[in-house]
Amino acid sequence: CLYAGNVNDNVGSMGFASKVGLEIGTFFSSIKESISTGAIPTSILLPAIGAVLWTGSVTCAYTIYAQSFGQRRVSPTEANLIYTIQPLFTALFAWFLLGETLGPSGAIGGALIASAVYMVAMVDGDGDEDIENDMDDLSDVKMDAIDSEVLSPDKESMKEMINR
Repeated sequence: CLYAGNVNDNVGSMGFASKVGLEIGTFFSSIKESISTGAIPTSILLPAIGAVLWTGSVTCAYTIYAQSFGQRRVSPTEANLIYTIQPLFTALFAWFLLGETLGPSGAIGGALIASAVYMVAMVDGDGDEDIENDMDDLSDVKMDAIDSEVLSPDKESMKEMINR
């Protein structure tokens, strides 16, 4: 926890930000001091810096870019289905790369996710045409309402509405 003060302290946003900044500054000062005194050997710094760069650039920045890139090229339904199966791929990679096992409740949950995605994919198909037709229908209803006297009445209709 960065802020070790009382949770009920009413320090406000600026007070909290200054306390967090102080904690971060203290952390980096202690790292610098530990390196200069030899408490942290320089032989472990290169792998640590590499890990930080990998985490920031590949697992964060690149994945956000890749998601945006791919999301522009598929329909909303397809994007949702892809995001829904993410836990299945996580479990699969954990099994393949780390040798982890899946318990009965995990297997049932995975089967439920897979069957739900399958049902939606089979019922909805592509999804683009349905969405476009729905949007066209909504546009027609909106234009009909604007053309009607309810939303854009003339002066005589306004007088009648007021006198009611």
